[in-house]
Amino acid sequence: MRTAAKLGLCACLLSALPAQSVRDLSGYLPADTLVVLDFYDGEAVIEGVAGLVEPLPTGIGPQLRATLLLPLLTRFATGMSIDELLETVFPSQAALALLPGDRPYPVLLSRIEEPDSVRRLLGRLPGTVAWSLDDGILSVSDSAEHLGALLSFRASGRGSLLSDRGYRRDRAEARPGKSVRFYVNLAALRPGPIWPGFDPAARVLFGPLVRSIDRADRIDGRFDIEGDVLLLSGRLDGDLASDPLEPDRLYAVGRATRSVPGMPEGAVACVSLDRDLTEVFEHPDRWLNEDGTREVQTFLSVASLILGAGKEFDADLLGGLDLPITLFVARTEPSEYAERPRVVLPAFTLVCPVVESSRRFENMLNRALGFLVAVANPERIENKEAPLVVRGGSRDGYRFQSVLYGDWEGPGEPPTEFGLSPSLLFAHDHLILSSTVEGAVEMARSLEKAEVRQVTGDFLKISGAVAADLIDANRRVLSVSRVLDEGERLAEAEFFIDTVAAVLRVLELEAVVAPDSGGMEFRFELRRVRR
Repeated sequence: MRTAAKLGLCACLLSALPAQSVRDLSGYLPADTLVVLDFYDGEAVIEGVAGLVEPLPTGIGPQLRATLLLPLLTRFATGMSIDELLETVFPSQAALALLPGDRPYPVLLSRIEEPDSVRRLLGRLPGTVAWSLDDGILSVSDSAEHLGALLSFRASGRGSLLSDRGYRRDRAEARPGKSVRFYVNLAALRPGPIWPGFDPAARVLFGPLVRSIDRADRIDGRFDIEGDVLLLSGRLDGDLASDPLEPDRLYAVGRATRSVPGMPEGAVACVSLDRDLTEVFEHPDRWLNEDGTREVQTFLSVASLILGAGKEFDADLLGGLDLPITLFVARTEPSEYAERPRVVLPAFTLVCPVVESSRRFENMLNRALGFLVAVANPERIENKEAPLVVRGGSRDGYRFQSVLYGDWEGPGEPPTEFGLSPSLLFAHDHLILSSTVEGAVEMARSLEKAEVRQVTGDFLKISGAVAADLIDANRRVLSVSRVLDEGERLAEAEFFIDTVAAVLRVLELEAVVAPDSGGMEFRFELRRVRR
């Protein structure tokens, strides 16, 4: 019977095994183990990773391939290729762990099928590495003392990591094959709470996650390799419901699903954070420090003045939006309304459904737009900068208001800001605010298709191919900038930029971090796109 099939049968029966079972390598690790990477089938994992990264993406030049010396170094040090080395050390189940002590130390446990090959390999290792091969189990650590502690525990019969019901349950749920289970003992590793050191903006953006990490005892999760997909998923057990700060109040939707608009043409990324901005503006002292609270209060006073008599930012504007807001970053052609600087900027577009009349919001925000320009222009003129101009326009039946930077009359190419045309547009019961006219109109076209995605919690999606196109469009500027910042030659800088673009071009990332009863779930999917 093949190794994978044997391990599959073991995994199915695992939850019924006694806590002290030695059928599983977790039974050889103490219950207070700090970190574990548990390979169910080492050979299958190696094959899966190799399939993801080989062949190297088209566009990575021969210079980089020639500098990948790891295969040569591995052959010189061990007499084996990388594949032979890994398949010898991890032929079936293996576990990498960090064990507690005055100074935490690493260990490796592995079931060995070819002991003679392993002994020859280990004989070539430096004397600072201590190892033992007994009953088909390879044990390796960074010193004889630490190896002795591991072997003493293994022989003691004391309660092991496999005694932990949560660990045993989660391990049994994972499929044998191309899976790696991981466990992090946060309670033992965490030096102190993260929350006090976070600045105000970070508290709003990452508050629920940070509070969950501060309160969690552990993280349980898995890496799964499924064809061209590397999937990281798991759970953080920090309970937000009993947190006196009540970070759940930051969520606009919480555990319920919500609709996110489909990605517009040329989108690089979509970011949708489930945040209730009304909560932040009504109770800034709960989330922000003293300076941040004062800044919010000042902003609200100015915003009410801009919006008009009797209007309040949080009640009259945010109260009419169906939060949360979604951000799209998309590559667009330079605006016909603006000058064309050297840097081709993407369009940054905020979109949010409205729950009241679009005309009401349009009048209120157009007035605010004019007010802001009127306030900014005197200072720009004093600094001998081109004044801002508010201009109305229409394209494909969509009406918009834009802020333009006027005509560039200086020498050379215009500054980057002259490529912007911040635009306000209402379409299909949504408010659209974009850094360019093209971004706003493209978002309206996308909304017309009525394509949506149901998500829970915080959502992120990145298209590596579009990001690579954006890098290519700015290749010369990025290369020169790297020459100035890093002191490289131009050819080296261009090679680095090309390599980054080549790698990005074959990747897509999708991530979800969502609240769960008594904790938080996360899922990161990295997909290799073969072209």
